Amino acid sequence: MNIEKNYRYDLLYRVIDETIEMRVIEGKYKPSFERLKKINSLGLVPKVIEMAKYSKYEHAIGTIHQINCLIEINETDPLKNIEKKYYRPLKISAEYLHLGHFPFTYSTERALLLAFNISENSKIKIEKEKFKEKIQKILKFHDIDETKKKEVLDRIISMKDFKLLYKFLSADVLLKNWNGFYNKFDGEKLTDNDKKIIINNLTNRDSPGYQYLALADKADYVQRDALYFGTIKIDISPKHLYRKALVDIFIITDEEAFLDHNLEYLIDVFYENQKIVVFSGLYEKIVAALIQSDDFDINWLFKYDDESFQWLIRKNIGINKKMNLPNEWTERADKLFEDQYLFNEIFCVKGVQFPKENTLVDIEHHLIGSDKPKFDLLSYPFDTGILVSLDYPMIEFDEDEYIPLLEKLTPPSKQEIQYITIRVFQKEKQQDLTELLKIIDKLSTYLAPDDNKIVRKGIEDLLSWTGKSDIKNLAVLRSIAEAIEKIDKDEVYNDLFLIKYVSILSNDPDFKIIWNKSDMQIWKRIILKDLKEGLSNPQSDKIDVFIGIIEDILSLPIKLLQSDASKEFLDKLYDYLIELIKKSTKNDKKGEYFEALCSIEKIRRPEGIFQFFINGFTIKDPTQKEKQDKNEYDLIELRLNSHKKAELWIYMSSIVKNIELKDQKQLTDLFDKIKDTYPNLIIRTRYLIPKNKRGKDWTPTMQDTGRNLN
Repeated sequence: MNIEKNYRYDLLYRVIDETIEMRVIEGKYKPSFERLKKINSLGLVPKVIEMAKYSKYEHAIGTIHQINCLIEINETDPLKNIEKKYYRPLKISAEYLHLGHFPFTYSTERALLLAFNISENSKIKIEKEKFKEKIQKILKFHDIDETKKKEVLDRIISMKDFKLLYKFLSADVLLKNWNGFYNKFDGEKLTDNDKKIIINNLTNRDSPGYQYLALADKADYVQRDALYFGTIKIDISPKHLYRKALVDIFIITDEEAFLDHNLEYLIDVFYENQKIVVFSGLYEKIVAALIQSDDFDINWLFKYDDESFQWLIRKNIGINKKMNLPNEWTERADKLFEDQYLFNEIFCVKGVQFPKENTLVDIEHHLIGSDKPKFDLLSYPFDTGILVSLDYPMIEFDEDEYIPLLEKLTPPSKQEIQYITIRVFQKEKQQDLTELLKIIDKLSTYLAPDDNKIVRKGIEDLLSWTGKSDIKNLAVLRSIAEAIEKIDKDEVYNDLFLIKYVSILSNDPDFKIIWNKSDMQIWKRIILKDLKEGLSNPQSDKIDVFIGIIEDILSLPIKLLQSDASKEFLDKLYDYLIELIKKSTKNDKKGEYFEALCSIEKIRRPEGIFQFFINGFTIKDPTQKEKQDKNEYDLIELRLNSHKKAELWIYMSSIVKNIELKDQKQLTDLFDKIKDTYPNLIIRTRYLIPKNKRGKDWTPTMQDTGRNLN
């Protein structure tokens, strides 16, 4: 007997079977599904990058198709891992999965949660409790203890699991409409147990149904994204993907790993594109501010689609009526969509460790200044020209692979840290570097040496008039290494100089927050292990072993290097560098030792509130590679002075006479370029010369070059 089937055209799969679940549920709640047709599955991305786009409805139908494929493959599997009674609940779960999305999906969900986390507004506090009640109502269907339920709730509200919010809202839609469709399937009534299964499929990560639905959802959107982004076509046969997944859905198969690999590529190239991150970050702050206004109705988030919501937040008009939203913020929204906010990324540091109890809002509030009201988290990018973007990494860091190296991490590192990706952007045509330096000051105490190098590289490229830079500080590092080698020969330490120095630094009580971090414990163990192994090997070059470690030490937070615990060691290095200068017979070596001496001298003499040093800063000119060395600067210092204003100090060190004849053009070039770019920045340029070379007094002394600003 032939059974007539209805089909739907789909750009990715060509045709899709129309199921009874699709006809019943979509027919019963047509307005909700019509709204999905006007919500872009790619969120804000097409507003930033001109490209093809597809609706959340199209993706929803694709997910349903994937679930149907999963069930068909299960039917042909001799093991039949999914019992037949779970088929319809899975299909219904797929139908309801995307109904909880807000306009400009994910970004608007984040904006709402941001508003919940910063607002002291009584209206928003009431709305927050309503959302918590919705989530708690769904969590009653989960077979987990109250502690776990609270953790799930906290992770959603704190934005750690913000992508779960729409799924709980979808489940809430199902609960509200249950009585309208549970008995509409050819006389077969759904039971309360079916309802529990569907809700767990939608919201409970520990449920196999959730994992099946999540895999089907990912199989569709990764392939569909690739199609619309115009990247390499991804085509994974369901029979391969699901047959292996059915063996154990909690184990990642090769096919799923392939999906994840392509997802990482799409995220890296598109979703984490600099312009999209800035646009999304500013959008979320604008919408969070509007949500807190007296006349904003939370129900609009459930009713509006992308275009109508954009009209609302830009033009202050909804359903042909003035909505009385604050003009300050609607004007900002209008400028945003008109592409009038231009920011450039200065640096991106991944895996920065913070205490686990700190939310993203807590961390951002600390970085911009916790003395300010939390509401300033919304306005500071527009007021200061700096945007800090915080997010959790797509793949969480697994410390277990490091345990053989570490043997045992010191508590509380293993249990109580979280990993955050931090991206800092600065507005084009920023007048000075004060706000950027304030962020770096706050952030610096959380950064491991490799993180600090990333930040330093961002600053180097920012100061380069070509946008490209390099570091040529090997001579300085080698000079310091030679001083350490001499210390180890001349003086009796309980341990080698560097081993003792690292040990002293890591036990400074004022910097426990740094050394309790697992990445710093890993770094310390590696440093000491490499150092001892390198020096015990007779074929090892001590200087080469020292250089890498010194480079890392100089990349530690400057306030740690300027601490009382560090002073003895910096003083010792200073004294021995002077000894090397005095004993050297070659002017080139004397000059290298003196440059190192100047660097140590600057570090050990704190100035202002915060300092940031760059040794051997070199402007890279891709068109004139042979002339690159002529644009080298011995020492760059960025400083927050006592008035919390940024200062830039450019130093050129030399032991030769008439230094101005040698370095004048270099200083003038850099000074002029930075002056033009940052007209309000305080700039100082100085020569560093010996106090009395003839009298063998090598104390570095500053000589004004005559090129200063503000």
